Amino acid sequence: MIGIESVIESIKAENAAQCEVIIKKAAEECERIRASYAQTEQDEYWKYVGAGAKDTEYRLGQLNDLAAQEAKKQLVLTQQDMVDAAFELAAARLNELPRSVYNQLLKKLGVKDGSSADVIVDMYKEELSAKVASALFD
Repeated sequence: MIGIESVIESIKAENAAQCEVIIKKAAEECERIRASYAQTEQDEYWKYVGAGAKDTEYRLGQLNDLAAQEAKKQLVLTQQDMVDAAFELAAARLNELPRSVYNQLLKKLGVKDGSSADVIVDMYKEELSAKVASALFD
């Protein structure tokens, strides 16, 4: 019986060694799979971060374009207000001229006697507005 027990112990020891090898290989395979999933997870993460960054950059570009357009619009409106104020000032200054100087100016401009300063300014406003706009924007 001692011989059978010895054979059984030998088989148990051999099985235990084989189990250890199988367990070690399984653990290594699990670790390899975990590492693979971790890398896949990182790849997916950076894919989404990259897409988000591109989308944010695109939207920021759109907002910058809109802001630039709005700034140009406000600049044009402010410049137009300044031009209108200049014409109003011109009309006011024409009204302040002494009557004799004013009448001489009307003759030089070929405008009917008695025309108001507003009529004179309106006559030249379109022509001057184009010249002023050209000077401001060119």
